[in-house]
Amino acid sequence: MPGAKIHSGKYAPGKGSCRTGDRLYETRRERSIGLSTTPQSFSGESAHKADAKDFSAVLVLGGDAVGVQLAERLCEEGFSVVNVGEPEPIFTPENFDGKIECIANGVLKAIHGVTGAFYASVQTSCGMVQKKVGFVVVAQPPMIVPKYEAYGVKPENKVLCLSRFLEQLQDGQIGALGEADQLHIAFFAGLDGVADTATFAKIFDCIDVLINQKNVQCYVFTRHLKVAENGLEARYRRAREAGTLFFAFEQDAPAVEQTDGVVKIVFEDPHLSAGFELAPDILVLDEWLLPPDSIEPVCAMIPSSLRSRPYLTPPSPRFPSVETAKAGVFALGPARGEFYAPKLRDDIESVVGSLKKLITLTQHGGSAFVAMVESEKCTLCLTCVRTCPHGAIQFATSASVDENSCQGCGICVSECPMSAIALAERKRSPSDNSKEQRRVESAALHNGKLVAFLCEHSGANAYAELSSALRALVKPIVVPCAGAVGEMHVVQALLDGASGVLVAGCFDGNCASVYGTNRAAYRLALLQQTLAEAGLNKDRLIYVPLASNAPYILASAIEELLRSTDSSTQDSPAASMS
Repeated sequence: MPGAKIHSGKYAPGKGSCRTGDRLYETRRERSIGLSTTPQSFSGESAHKADAKDFSAVLVLGGDAVGVQLAERLCEEGFSVVNVGEPEPIFTPENFDGKIECIANGVLKAIHGVTGAFYASVQTSCGMVQKKVGFVVVAQPPMIVPKYEAYGVKPENKVLCLSRFLEQLQDGQIGALGEADQLHIAFFAGLDGVADTATFAKIFDCIDVLINQKNVQCYVFTRHLKVAENGLEARYRRAREAGTLFFAFEQDAPAVEQTDGVVKIVFEDPHLSAGFELAPDILVLDEWLLPPDSIEPVCAMIPSSLRSRPYLTPPSPRFPSVETAKAGVFALGPARGEFYAPKLRDDIESVVGSLKKLITLTQHGGSAFVAMVESEKCTLCLTCVRTCPHGAIQFATSASVDENSCQGCGICVSECPMSAIALAERKRSPSDNSKEQRRVESAALHNGKLVAFLCEHSGANAYAELSSALRALVKPIVVPCAGAVGEMHVVQALLDGASGVLVAGCFDGNCASVYGTNRAAYRLALLQQTLAEAGLNKDRLIYVPLASNAPYILASAIEELLRSTDSSTQDSPAASMS
């Protein structure tokens, strides 16, 4: 892959505003636990509060062909670009009227900030350069790690990694070996269980050159052919028709013996169940394709990147393209685990579209809810900074939430030990401000009903599909994320007369806030343990992960909770908690 680097190193692969229908649920103790829907003052200071935000400048990390194409495409859309790359980017002569600033051989050392105000420190040959931009796009070429150690061989003239072999082939160095009667070249691809379409595309690049030489026989040893991309299956068929032999192994992979300059592949044909030995003239090994280590400063801005590293995008269908968990930061190609060259061109257009979408959302207020900090309560414990999956919180004299970056998930609200954070609606009508009216409506005890906190991305939709008879037994409370449900929400529901409490979040790996569902499950497990230690029925609490299209999972959980609470509801639930 152009611009890619080959490395020889080793690699071992409780709170928040809650909605019931169109209404908001507030407990009688909402103020004490941070649950509020009334307008709040935002007095926290941002580290760069005085600076105006700039949504016209984009930092592009990546100076290879893809990074250059992205920079030029962004300029066409009216953005100015700071391009940091190695080697020096090459642009068209007019250089887009100076809208592209190139920092050749630059290395990003540190970056912090939020949408519209990212501050980057770039190391250059002339010293450290500071840049302020509105958005960040990570578009660097991949780091390539040969799999010599994984296959138990050492690099030599007869054992090459795929990238080196392709370079030699394109330079004509391999053709000189074709003077022999026949040249046998074996390719290993994903025998360790890790392969992708980019690897097979590169193997087919090699075979396309080799099949034009009559005295070359190619072999491909793999576990799973990865050809499910446009044009790849046709290239595979063309290679087979030209005489390339493919071996697919489900269990025992081939063994490689390397002694005194002789390489031997020992294997059992999976179809013939017969043992064979092959002594190829050249053994070509596939490689691990990884994001470069230089994206680490960007990862450090996003607390939830611990769940996605070495990539920037979470392994979730909620983040299917170039968007990351942090607003204003985008991952193109290798940074999100995509290495197939044609897909990188699609990523460029996705970045452009996502930038425009984010600017529009910023102009119209973003998510329905936003976290607000009461600075007088904030003790700068940094819990919110560490746990915000979207990297939306900074701090100076107190924690500060960036409204353009906040996704309104409410995780920070339930995690804050000082109850210094609350969720507030961005847009309100006059009727919504009648707090006393809402309090009267919500203050009635639950009268033995089950209370279900439902994530708006999954549980709420599943609840809508339940039978009316089952819905009648449950008081639903829709929350922006299951991670917004704190311990006090659950306890208050029991004090208000609920016979049991259910929290329904997304499946692990499908949470829009990355780990909100995990935090909710953890908190409920702690509460169950506390109830058990107090001699109470811990089965009055249940956490269930599900999807929008799985109402049967929610129905089963409700029925289980009803059975579990039959005995405990003989006494007053509120009295049991007193």
